[in-house]
Amino acid sequence: YLPTYSAKKIKNFLPSILKNKEEPISIYHKNSFNENGDAYLHWSLPNQTYLPAIKNKGDESVNKEVINQIVELKKYIQSKQATLLIFPPVIDETSYHNQESIILKISTELADNQLTFVSNPINYKYNNQLFFNSYYHLNKTGVDKRTQQLINDLLNLKGE
Repeated sequence: YLPTYSAKKIKNFLPSILKNKEEPISIYHKNSFNENGDAYLHWSLPNQTYLPAIKNKGDESVNKEVINQIVELKKYIQSKQATLLIFPPVIDETSYHNQESIILKISTELADNQLTFVSNPINYKYNNQLFFNSYYHLNKTGVDKRTQQLINDLLNLKGE
């Protein structure tokens, strides 16, 4: 009975094993991350064409609930004798200009709630050539630039 049972299980499992070996791993697959947590499979690929973020109409508003949650998170982190650091996201130049009004509103809303970005968001506006396939997904050169920028920003905090 055992050999027959085992053979059936292997026979049913074998196609999935072969299928997985034939298909390339997506750049967003769980196995596309290295030991540092970086999705890296796209680092050797050429940049892809993508659409920038849409242009603001100017009437966009900041989600107050999100700000309140960040305020609560800061309180919790401080209760643990730690510090909350908020870094602006990296965004391509075109998208930054298209979204500048809401970016400024977010910065103001954070400041009004005693929350601030570690660095001015304009410092995280990068050349479009540093993005792989969307206005926030960096290629390898962009990753290296952002890593260095984060290090410099942290060192500047240490000096304050």
